[in-house]
Amino acid sequence: MRRCRIVCLLTCLFCWGASWGQKIEINKYNKQLNVLLNEIIEEHDLLLSYDEQFMSSIRLKGAEDCESVADLFSHIVQHYPITIDTIGNNIIFKKREKLRKPIVRNYIFEGRVFDSNTNAGLPNALITVGDYTTYSSSTGHFTVKSKLGKQVAVVVRHLGYDGLDTLAIESQFMNIPLRYQAISLSGITVDRRRSLTHNAHVGSKPGAIKLNPAFIKKLPGYGESSIYNFLRLMPGVLATGENSNDMSIRGSVEGQNVYVFDNYRVYNPWYKLNEIGTINPLLVKDIEVYKSGYDASKGENVGGFVELTGQNAIPEKTSLDMYVNNFLANVKSEIVLSDKTALIIAARNNLKQTIQKSSDSNYTYAESPRSGQDLYDINAEPDYTLKDGNIKLIHQYDENRAVSFSSFLSYDEIVLNDYTTTADFAITNNQKRYNFQRAASLDYYWHKESGARGEFIASYSSIKSYNKMAAIYSPLNVLLDSEHNNSTDNSRLEEFRAEYKHQISLSKSNSLEYGLGATTSNIVGERVVDTTRAAEDLWHHLGYLYGNVKWNVLPNLVFSGGGRIDYSTGTEKITLEPRAQLNYYMNDRWKLYGSFGVFRQFTYKSNYSDYYGNTSFRWVRAGRDTPHLISQKACLGVRYNNEKWMFSTELFNNGIRNKVSNIIKGQGMYSWKEDWRYWGADALVKYDDQRLTSWIAYTFSDFKLRNTNYSMKERYRTSDFNMKHEVKWAATYNLNKFNISASYVYGYGFKFWRYHYNGSDKFYSRLDLGAFYDLELSGNHVEVGVSLLNILDNKNRKMDEFTRFGIGDAVISYPVSGLRFTPAFFIKISL
Repeated sequence: MRRCRIVCLLTCLFCWGASWGQKIEINKYNKQLNVLLNEIIEEHDLLLSYDEQFMSSIRLKGAEDCESVADLFSHIVQHYPITIDTIGNNIIFKKREKLRKPIVRNYIFEGRVFDSNTNAGLPNALITVGDYTTYSSSTGHFTVKSKLGKQVAVVVRHLGYDGLDTLAIESQFMNIPLRYQAISLSGITVDRRRSLTHNAHVGSKPGAIKLNPAFIKKLPGYGESSIYNFLRLMPGVLATGENSNDMSIRGSVEGQNVYVFDNYRVYNPWYKLNEIGTINPLLVKDIEVYKSGYDASKGENVGGFVELTGQNAIPEKTSLDMYVNNFLANVKSEIVLSDKTALIIAARNNLKQTIQKSSDSNYTYAESPRSGQDLYDINAEPDYTLKDGNIKLIHQYDENRAVSFSSFLSYDEIVLNDYTTTADFAITNNQKRYNFQRAASLDYYWHKESGARGEFIASYSSIKSYNKMAAIYSPLNVLLDSEHNNSTDNSRLEEFRAEYKHQISLSKSNSLEYGLGATTSNIVGERVVDTTRAAEDLWHHLGYLYGNVKWNVLPNLVFSGGGRIDYSTGTEKITLEPRAQLNYYMNDRWKLYGSFGVFRQFTYKSNYSDYYGNTSFRWVRAGRDTPHLISQKACLGVRYNNEKWMFSTELFNNGIRNKVSNIIKGQGMYSWKEDWRYWGADALVKYDDQRLTSWIAYTFSDFKLRNTNYSMKERYRTSDFNMKHEVKWAATYNLNKFNISASYVYGYGFKFWRYHYNGSDKFYSRLDLGAFYDLELSGNHVEVGVSLLNILDNKNRKMDEFTRFGIGDAVISYPVSGLRFTPAFFIKISL
């Protein structure tokens, strides 16, 4: 057996290169073996792994005649209790175990995967031992059971970090820092070359996308502040129309998606400025987006689920990051209070009040909302205000227990005061809109050696929205009277949530997760139109219980499924939400997957339209007269992945029932229910190497609805917001510290645009370019970027944010244009 291993090793060495046969210029006499191996690594640039403590106990003798690395390794294996194995290009030296009758038992290996620079735990890192695969928890911890032995090869992978192939020893807790250079584990030294930094994983889970926030600053935009624009370049997430209130994720509309950061909910993905995300990008470490299928631990919504993870570990040292772009200044400080406690503070404030010249938009004087005639330029510019702040306190009791408190406060406001005159009349239009958000969460996490882990979460979230519009039409003919159109919409939503979740290992490949929780929400709303006032104050309580099981049915077939049970005080009913996912691994490159699930939402936004076509979304809760939303989602996909290429395509079908729409007529209101059907397919092709990263995404979709209030349900018809085709392309090219990039979005087929823009088939087209540079100044890291947004200056239309007010029998429309040609820059300094 020993001779066979030596022959195999020598054969591998010979095949790897002629340099193995060159003469060794290292003093080998009476030298500790670990010291000698380190010298070989430096001299010959080899990848060697070994137990530092064991190798230091051996002194090499009698190797004076060895003239090459292969001769030396052969001498070591023949004269010392050492064996040599290889994993890829990694040569592993291990202590030779005496042959004995094998005892079948489960060996437990535990550790924690974290960022080597910030010490933040890396959630959802992929850990593979033999044929068993698991993921790290939200704090980076993992537990693996294996029958392969006390010392096993472990493969660790995480998006945005180098992959790591190493050894694990039972009973030794592994601290695994992922970074770009050589790392040290407890008792094990590993030297490896730099691998690729991936930016997006599509198809790792059914209907899911995982993004690397560090890659955002390489794309055109405002650097890291363009966090959601990166997401909109992915398949299935609508970029056309630049929706300013919410994202459309496979057909979802405002209020149907859930955005979670540090376990509390954020109600708007970005501010009114549209290019700046609500969550401070300097705090985000990981992004996961679920478009179709997700397990029962996530609920209370029928749209997409966007989960952003912040830092959860004690940083190595106190640091300061300062960031400035065209519109705002951003600062973040990490303060180390002790070896177990840290404080993170971040704040942003806008620098520029005026966000866009008024000539980019137009008033349209029309006889009806769907026909346009004379155009008049706006004489005012919108004023914008943004302020937000985050505070997070982290305390780690030990490697297995941690607690954190995170809070968030933000205010953004847009004001327009316009006065327009023509030969016949004058129009005064005053608008004010703002959102005020508050949120906080308390998170306690624990982890046991048996593999069990648990987490308790308590959170509070609230948003107050205010919209006011006052318009005056003044004919220049003094014989005619002026006409007024005034409305105010004021609403507030508060939510309290408490949840406990627990996970246990059932066997080496199977696990069970379960949890229970409760949510209490309060909706306060007031709407005033001229002299008519309507107010509401609604409370809603929801209790839930869920369970998920992961089961390796076959070595290459994994089933994940479970369910969620809800009880709503509004509906006074118990409801069930079954979920299931299936993953079939054809080989190490091809994968088939599918998912199905039922989703329910009890607190959501309902749309209200007035006579002139203005539509606003207001929070409502399910009750006896207001049904809750029900969605059934199905997804089927295939993914191919190798070292440089990735291909993914998915077929999807999302159906939503009980969508309530409303039309306000005078002091009355007409309401009806709708069923929605959104289906289609999307595809992604991505290329990744050390310099070039590029992908192209395509989505085809069909959005239909029908009115279900009548005794006989009507047939499905095309929705006004149906969009058939969308193509997105992005590319970045890296030249060491210099990076250039481009992105392009094309969308066509909005039925809504044909109605409101002279009946024409408007399309959306936007090309962005960017250039970025990293440098070191006096030991401080500096990043600089310049971008040209919408470089072709296409006059794209936004999908929402329209205001129309009536003057007699006519209608004055105020559509907001999409982003026009805008130079953008940013600079970030890390101290």
